[in-house]
Amino acid sequence: MRRSRVVVFALSIALVSAFAAAVPLVASAATGWATTKVTSATADQILPFVSGDRIAWRGRVGTVDQIFTRRFGIDAGPVQLTNGTTQQLTPYVSGDRVAWDGMDATKLQVFTRRIGINPATTKVSVEGNGSMFARVSGDRVAWLGYDPVWDKLQVYTRKMNTETTATQLTNVTSDVSNVELSGDRIVWRQHDESGISQVFTRKVGVDTTGTQLTFGGEDKAEPRVSGNRIIWSTSDGIVAQIQTIKVGTDSSPTTLTTDMQNHRVARVSGDRVVWWAYDTTGVAQVYGMKVGTDSQPMTLTSGPRGHYSPEISGSRVIWVSSVGSDQQIFTKSFGTGPEVQLTNDANEHSQALVSGDRIVWRAWDGTAWQVYRAKLVTTPSLTRAPTTSSRTYTRKRGVARYTLSVTVRDKDGTLAGGKRIYLQTSANGKTRWKNTYSLKTSAAGKATRSFGKTRRATHYYRWYAPASLGYNKAYTSRQTIRVK
Repeated sequence: MRRSRVVVFALSIALVSAFAAAVPLVASAATGWATTKVTSATADQILPFVSGDRIAWRGRVGTVDQIFTRRFGIDAGPVQLTNGTTQQLTPYVSGDRVAWDGMDATKLQVFTRRIGINPATTKVSVEGNGSMFARVSGDRVAWLGYDPVWDKLQVYTRKMNTETTATQLTNVTSDVSNVELSGDRIVWRQHDESGISQVFTRKVGVDTTGTQLTFGGEDKAEPRVSGNRIIWSTSDGIVAQIQTIKVGTDSSPTTLTTDMQNHRVARVSGDRVVWWAYDTTGVAQVYGMKVGTDSQPMTLTSGPRGHYSPEISGSRVIWVSSVGSDQQIFTKSFGTGPEVQLTNDANEHSQALVSGDRIVWRAWDGTAWQVYRAKLVTTPSLTRAPTTSSRTYTRKRGVARYTLSVTVRDKDGTLAGGKRIYLQTSANGKTRWKNTYSLKTSAAGKATRSFGKTRRATHYYRWYAPASLGYNKAYTSRQTIRVK
């Protein structure tokens, strides 16, 4: 009965003008979501993690859980990173570096591999009593491991491209937990002398010791970090509030929530923070706030169904909503734009994560849990020059010289450098368009072709951007060049 189907939203093409004049020139940034079933295994595939076009997840092979990955645009299908006889657990990924917890011969340890560079997996932890909770950002890996003196969980880290050994960042007599990192900035939760959980941070290579960010008698939980922005929840035993501080900028934490509701599962990307809490009617909603810009939290969801587990990357927010008896995946841009339902079938969808406009989750397909991926697909904007639909050039000293160019932008108006583009020609300007000139856009998103024609003739051109990873194909309208 459980059967997931691919959700592909219709993609449309609109016409835009290059300048203030309303000249119909190009197909502009129409958008839609394309969903791919990443796995089709007979055993469970779970815990997907995403960074750009790379996904990593845990999959069952026989009786053993292994680590898999796939980079869209390069890999045709899943790539199995581990194949031993011991259990491998939760993967994390940053760019092409994957890190995970896994069993060696006797203990749980932390492993990593940079796809395309490291031919083999590296065991980065050496703690004799085991290590766990691997996190990765760039080439820096952080984890918790049992130290040999206190036999308590401590924070360790290693930058794989520059350091040959791990560095122990904490040395305390109580367990440390909730390690997270962003670049060289690492945060964790640690008990103070009174036994209260507090938030600590250290920027490796800059700070010589950890800095305690929170104080007071309330327990702090779930610290998260993005750049120098750190968030956490503070509980007085009745309700939990969301607090934040920007290291190096703020002198003390700021409380983002003040009502008598529990605020849970806070996530951060830059200065944007999201979380969920019950509204006044008892329905779970997702809330968000851009610190330093918004004066108060905004409600990102509405309606009578519950909304949970928000995640954020840049301006892209995702969450899970109760629809009937199933959990479905939804998304929208932070603060603006329509709410989009990515899944719509009689299956459970969970473990959703986001990286930019790439979203992953797991869903049941009737046989096992599988990994799915949704990618926001756009039709790029092509702005040509000259902008007119026809132009005449007169030969001087026997040659008519002219230059045609195009500027390519993505859905956000960002210049698309390094993109393949063709200047097509047609004998009659109506049919049989040929990719006569193959070009690539510069860093400024521009491609140019110059001509010197010696004969009187009429030439027909149009610019064509072929479909590629994350883009639909797009054309400009026909342009007629007459040589006299």
